[in-house]
Amino acid sequence: MDDLFDGIDFSAIDAMEKDAMEETSETKRICLTPTLPRRPTMVYGKVREVNQRMHSEEPNDYDVVIRLAVFIPGQKAYLDTAVVKAEEDEEFEVVLQDEWKTTMVQSDDRVNVVLFTPSTRPNHACVSNKNDNYLIVFPDVLFTATSIASSYCCLRRSLLSNFIRSYQESKYSLFGRIRHDLFEYASSLIHQREIVTSSPQARTARLVQTLHTKILGLLKDNIEPFYANSIDIREVYEGLHASIPGIIQWFYLCFQSISHQNDSGVQLRFDQKEVSIEAIEATEETLWCPEWGLKGVLDTVCDVQWNGQKRKIPVEIKTGSEDPISHTVQLLLYSVILAQFNEEMEFPLIHNGTFSGCLIYLKSDSFALPERREDECYEEIKNELTAGKRGPYISQLLLAVKKKADAVTHHLSTASALQIREKPMKTDHCRSMLIRRNLLASYAEKEKRRVKKQIQQLENKECEIEDLFETPILPAVCSNSFYCEKCPTLSFCALLSRMPRSASEDGIEPVSNPVIQRVSEEIAESSLQYFTRWFSLIQIERAVASRQNHDCFWRMSSMKRQNDGETALQAKLLFTEDCSRFKSHHRHTFSDVCVPCCGFRGSFCCFELIPSTPSPEQAALRARLLTAFAESDSVIISTRDGRWAIGYATVTAVLTGDNLPSFQSQAELPSLSDAVSSDPRVWLFVSSSSFTLPYHHSPLHQFFRIDKYKSIDTSLIAVNNLAAFAAHIQASASTAPSQDTFFSQRGVDLNQNNTQMTYPALKRLREILIEGKPPRMACHYRSMEALLNDCPNTHSSLLRAVRALVSRCNADQTAAILHCFNSEDVAIVQGLPGTGKTTIITIIVLISVLKNQRVLLSSHTHTAIDNVLIKLLPYHLPILRLGDYSRLHPSVRQFHLSQRWSGSFDEYVSIMNDSLIVGATVYTSVAQFPRGVVFDRCIIDEAGQITEPSTLQVMLLSHKTLLVGDSMQLPPLVQSNNLIDGGLSESLLSRLEKAFPECAARLCIQYRMNKGIMALTNHLIYNHCLSSASTQLDSAVLTLSLPPSIPNWVATTLLPQHYVVFVNTDSCWGEKNHEIPSAVSSSHQNPFEAKIVENLVTQMVAGEMECADIGVISPYSAQVACLSTCLWKYCKLHKPHGRQRDSCFLEVSTVDRFQGRDKDCIIISLVRSNVEQNIGVLLKDWRRINVAFTRAKKKLILIGSESTFQNSAIWMKCMKYLHRECVVVNVREEDVC
Repeated sequence: MDDLFDGIDFSAIDAMEKDAMEETSETKRICLTPTLPRRPTMVYGKVREVNQRMHSEEPNDYDVVIRLAVFIPGQKAYLDTAVVKAEEDEEFEVVLQDEWKTTMVQSDDRVNVVLFTPSTRPNHACVSNKNDNYLIVFPDVLFTATSIASSYCCLRRSLLSNFIRSYQESKYSLFGRIRHDLFEYASSLIHQREIVTSSPQARTARLVQTLHTKILGLLKDNIEPFYANSIDIREVYEGLHASIPGIIQWFYLCFQSISHQNDSGVQLRFDQKEVSIEAIEATEETLWCPEWGLKGVLDTVCDVQWNGQKRKIPVEIKTGSEDPISHTVQLLLYSVILAQFNEEMEFPLIHNGTFSGCLIYLKSDSFALPERREDECYEEIKNELTAGKRGPYISQLLLAVKKKADAVTHHLSTASALQIREKPMKTDHCRSMLIRRNLLASYAEKEKRRVKKQIQQLENKECEIEDLFETPILPAVCSNSFYCEKCPTLSFCALLSRMPRSASEDGIEPVSNPVIQRVSEEIAESSLQYFTRWFSLIQIERAVASRQNHDCFWRMSSMKRQNDGETALQAKLLFTEDCSRFKSHHRHTFSDVCVPCCGFRGSFCCFELIPSTPSPEQAALRARLLTAFAESDSVIISTRDGRWAIGYATVTAVLTGDNLPSFQSQAELPSLSDAVSSDPRVWLFVSSSSFTLPYHHSPLHQFFRIDKYKSIDTSLIAVNNLAAFAAHIQASASTAPSQDTFFSQRGVDLNQNNTQMTYPALKRLREILIEGKPPRMACHYRSMEALLNDCPNTHSSLLRAVRALVSRCNADQTAAILHCFNSEDVAIVQGLPGTGKTTIITIIVLISVLKNQRVLLSSHTHTAIDNVLIKLLPYHLPILRLGDYSRLHPSVRQFHLSQRWSGSFDEYVSIMNDSLIVGATVYTSVAQFPRGVVFDRCIIDEAGQITEPSTLQVMLLSHKTLLVGDSMQLPPLVQSNNLIDGGLSESLLSRLEKAFPECAARLCIQYRMNKGIMALTNHLIYNHCLSSASTQLDSAVLTLSLPPSIPNWVATTLLPQHYVVFVNTDSCWGEKNHEIPSAVSSSHQNPFEAKIVENLVTQMVAGEMECADIGVISPYSAQVACLSTCLWKYCKLHKPHGRQRDSCFLEVSTVDRFQGRDKDCIIISLVRSNVEQNIGVLLKDWRRINVAFTRAKKKLILIGSESTFQNSAIWMKCMKYLHRECVVVNVREEDVC
């Protein structure tokens, strides 16, 4: 039997039979003499003044004296409560000596003084090498221990991650990550009954078999990065097996301590004293520590007993070569973070303190493939492995594994104790690391202040935008070219080095680096100018929108974030369920609600969001919480005692009702005594892949804090696109090295740094976008018949279906389709509202498939992509849908990779290479796209809402691009548009349409609105360009049966023949009619208008109109919350057993979220009503007005104060038209209340 498997690599198992097992897995224990735990005092404040105190005439004989305005003195610094003014607070003096006086600190800096050695003088502290005090600059800026350690190689690279996201994962980091997963899985096996209760021989055999099965699962789970990086599956398989000896050694080290059995003979000792591992408390635990300005993900946290003391220690797994300094200090900083949250732990930063931790090196540096046997048996085993399933040959392999395991057990039982090398720990290392961390934070904050100053200059009109195009504040380029050669941000760093220098960088001397110089010289000057402009605009936009970033967790009060709809301070956990037992995506079903889960292998939780304000404001805050979170929002879950980010989660549903839903998995849940029966209650359902509940007992009924955050910073993706567009050098086929891997048939394009995509249209796109050359148009097809006749007759049934669709197209649509296929590079289709943009995209995709062309379908939202794919469902085409499974429409989830792929590696390659249609948003990671596959055409829907840098990635992946949208509707959603004309708020579609109008086709025949609504839009926006598709559409009206007893104003408003109605609230002038600032945000609301909407909706529903046909929208989110409260009985309430569709409920939303949608009846609450005639910024945007009006198909109802809109030109034009052509209804207070 053994001879049969000589070609299989058993080195991993054979290694366990050797006596030198200690060389495979080395465990180091770093300790000093234990003392009683000491907790620091922390003083958080803002710097008022920085001075030097000279002691002599020697240049370095001085101290730095800092005077602080104290925010929070005390044991713990809850930074989110620091909202008092600095000049009103107590002053604190800090003296910096020795290494600390080099710290970059200036006025207005935020600092945290950590005092282990308090001064005898009041309000005074000294931070030096001689005591145990520390200064943390900008503690709200969190850095990982890994980034701090790596900054010693290149300080600049550690900061570049603030600007750009690199998609590529190197081969070695990928290996390391998978080994981490395997190690943590082995740690979890310690608590599995089947393994721990076995005999020693059976236990080891089961361990080897279980780890082998896990390896196959890891290969499947990580198939995408393997594919993206052209990594040989065999190489990874052998490398993971080579890690098994060290992993089993760790298992026995933990097992013998936890189970109090020592049948393996493996021991852990230090100073001749045994160290006992009591429990593995957590794996992959996320910890944020704003007190120290640190964060990290701890591989493992163990409870140990040593020298008669119990303590927690961090355990770090290292899969590469040993780095004594950086690895040890990284572990030290993790110990600092862990000590901050565990009062029984000693801080490792004090002299004569204790530092405990383990560094485990899984040494298996060789990933060389074994000699291959050309016998049939080897090929069969390989095929079964690549198919990811257990067949007869794998079964024989496992028998051989068991034989090997029996021998391994014998050697483990006689193995000597682990050899632990004592390494004394120096607190100088940690001091140096914290000073390094302060340097990184100072650079990051200086850059933020530079951009903030630019914004102030723009607001005060002190300069032009072109004057602000300069490089960000960064350290000088690294002088060691060795680190630059394989840096993933090399091109980006070279671009920054050629940008105009910032005035703040005058003191930084440029460093000559031959690698940077070589790369930068290859970048054309025009490309550099293009990059400089857009990069600078992106940084200004990021600064304007910085309040949405999660660093505001520390710099905004909790109540302020809750009032802004960013936080739920009191989220009570009602239910949690482990999803690891599910094999695929699933649904959680309760007695009256069915909620889809975002995924599996995680936790599913239900929270009730409870207002945390005084009772007079509870109703307003409850309404705010109802709309604060939406499905697919990313959230961070924290405890209320300062334990931040215990889990990342995705919102799967937000439900409301008057009764608590009963959960089948839980027998009884107590009702809340403080619940008000007249108000709806809000429940938030989330799915989390990493949610560690910090309670030893049941976490149910505990309160948590939930914060919204941006899981994807689109600005980082946009900068990555810019760098690739401006600096990419296309590798020729002759220079690209060949690779013999399972994925080598893809023909990827490689350079010295990493695997890159081939950009077929790079040169032509640079000519159009940078040099301003017009797109090229040809005359390949003059008619649809010529176009269809050019298609191969291999899909006769599909060709007949396409001919049927084309026969129903109008002249505009036919011209747009021909325009697309006659384009040589970039084409534009300007589609007015309701003109069938989705229809022509569908036809273009079908014709492309007939021509055997690959199509990349993209947009900035999943909804726009799914709308097209739904229309393609009847044709059974090879479609691949990329993206988050939970955010896709249920009808198209069948095309997601998780549904199409059964587990075979060859099948994965086939799916990637053979899918003619790929759907992905413009923000999708480039690594997820089929590598080496060049798309013939990229179609970007809703292109008018996407910033130009965001569109570059998908355009680079194809030969030709089609931009579809309407520049008369909402522009890209940016917050700096009021500062910069023609900046990020101008989409590529709009810019090219203005520059080259001859390259744009226009759709003007609409199929949505009746003649009354279309006439209003034509008059205000489109200059009578819109026309109706039919006379039947012109006269389309609501089907509504109104009872005779309704008020006159309601009857007039809802009369079906009144296409457009304006409900004027000026007749009831008074406080109830006026807008009011939201009690919980900076937005506006108008409860009187909400009451009018409630009256109208109630009568419409009573008139047998479906809620799904009604849309209620407002430009203000506070009014949406108010409307949702009034209309909650008609909104998304309970979905009995999942049978009802979302479309069965009334939809209340903002104008922006309604773009691309339509309803039979649209009711718009304009909100603004004041004597100052101030309508605000939102209602002055005519494109937003256009979107609001054109959502209606049969009836449009506007509710507002006519007198308030007298100062706006477009609204005055609108009011005159409404009085002349439409219906105006004056409503009184007594008519409504």
